[in-house]
Amino acid sequence: FVEGEAMRVFAMFEKYATALCLEIGREVGMDIASLPDERTPTMRLIHYDRPYLSHGDADVLEPLPAAAFPPGSAVRIVGLDGDDAAFNGARGVVKAAAANDEILVELTLPKDFHHIGIPNLTGRTLERSLAATKLRLLKTEAPGMYSAHADSSLVTIAPHSTCSGLEIKDPRSGEWLSAEDELQADECLVFAGDPLDYLTSHRFPALMHRPAVRVLPQQGSHLLEHRVSTPFFSLPE
Repeated sequence: FVEGEAMRVFAMFEKYATALCLEIGREVGMDIASLPDERTPTMRLIHYDRPYLSHGDADVLEPLPAAAFPPGSAVRIVGLDGDDAAFNGARGVVKAAAANDEILVELTLPKDFHHIGIPNLTGRTLERSLAATKLRLLKTEAPGMYSAHADSSLVTIAPHSTCSGLEIKDPRSGEWLSAEDELQADECLVFAGDPLDYLTSHRFPALMHRPAVRVLPQQGSHLLEHRVSTPFFSLPE
């Protein structure tokens, strides 16, 4: 930033976050905008300077044909409807090809799993046959991946980073999406953190997201981008 530019951007983001909290507060009947004080809002400069480290798995974001899922592949379940939407986001391992071009997957169910038609499945595994379009391949221990999390802010404002890489999780489909690819240079992502989620009884759910440093091909080898981001956090006191 040139001299004074950082403070101008900070003030602009703080004003926008306050106005947004005022609007949400009116909608839910709470004084949310007064929760941050003059000391708590912050804007950080984050340099992901160890891009070769892995803090998690990477989802292949585009659908793949059934042949791309050999037995033993790690996968994530996405895009199921109705009661089966409870499986969205769950991880699994491919067991074998099934009939009708479907794939047999052994799912590992999260602790909070609930399916209205299949009781008492918490902490267990379950086999399901699924179309390849409902699976996303996972690259385990992928370099440049950082842990998925929700923020401790009421509101986060994230301008475009030096290189695209912020991924967000669709809470309905369970699918991870590359959010910054859709942003223009002068646009920002604005999303709720855990405190706003709890205060509004999940009316404004916290956004699960994760930074990713992308791998670029370079003359037969690979180069990882260095990513710098400057998010603003409207933190409660």
